[in-house]
Amino acid sequence: MTFLENSERSNETLNNSPKLILNDTSIEIVSTTSEDLLAYVNDASEKFITGELDIEEDWDEYISDLNDLGYTIIERIWNNAWIEQNK
Repeated sequence: MTFLENSERSNETLNNSPKLILNDTSIEIVSTTSEDLLAYVNDASEKFITGELDIEEDWDEYISDLNDLGYTIIERIWNNAWIEQNK
């Protein structure tokens, strides 16, 4: 039994609801954009950890790059789904 399964059986997890529902177009955008974002975040994280990037000097550019890669689009999609499902 996995840790999650054990936690669920003993009621030690929070219910992960409401589940947000996306249309097919939004799913495709989130999926494609998330792949690019995840690759960038993993690469940048390693560089911040090893000191190749400096948190003070490079953070603003990192955030700008996230936005250029579509972070704000994904955020907007999820926020709109939340708003739509909680009217």
